Amino acid sequence: MPPMLDRRTHDLLRELAPQVLGAVIRRFRDFAASEDAVQEALLAAATQWPSDGLPENPRAWLYQVAARRIADHVRAETARRQREAIVVSLVPPEKQLARAADDEDGSERDDALDLLFMCCHPVLSSSSAIALTLRAVERGRCGRVGDTGVVAGAGGTAARAGDEEGRQHEEIRCTRGLHGPP
Repeated sequence: MPPMLDRRTHDLLRELAPQVLGAVIRRFRDFAASEDAVQEALLAAATQWPSDGLPENPRAWLYQVAARRIADHVRAETARRQREAIVVSLVPPEKQLARAADDEDGSERDDALDLLFMCCHPVLSSSSAIALTLRAVERGRCGRVGDTGVVAGAGGTAARAGDEEGRQHEEIRCTRGLHGPP
């Protein structure tokens, strides 16, 4: 268990966090990645500083750690994309494209399975993927979805339903226009 932060260090981290975030965003031009990197830098500071002592320049230390985290993330993403490109290049081009729905090639194709894979695309947030998948599977009908404890809101996203005392009463709410015809 990491040592506890003293009040002075805690206050210093609170003061430096927005300054470092602004500097990292200015350099890397990616708010989400910068925010994640600064959070990781703050976590590293909270675990290292109590045992190692405050660095000479805490703001620069936080900035450097955050910048390294973003660089590591960019390197990992680049390597992942290169690996994916290699895998795609191994698949013949004619198999990389989806066939048209009316294309008769003699094989039976499960379009519902393709739809489910599209609903779970990695660029979608988890809540959006859940909402799209439930909507695709249940075709918007609320009756059977109610047992899952997922609420489809007016914005088309899904969230766990239930009260604050342990989610005892789960329900599904559908609004007109959110679901298709029965």
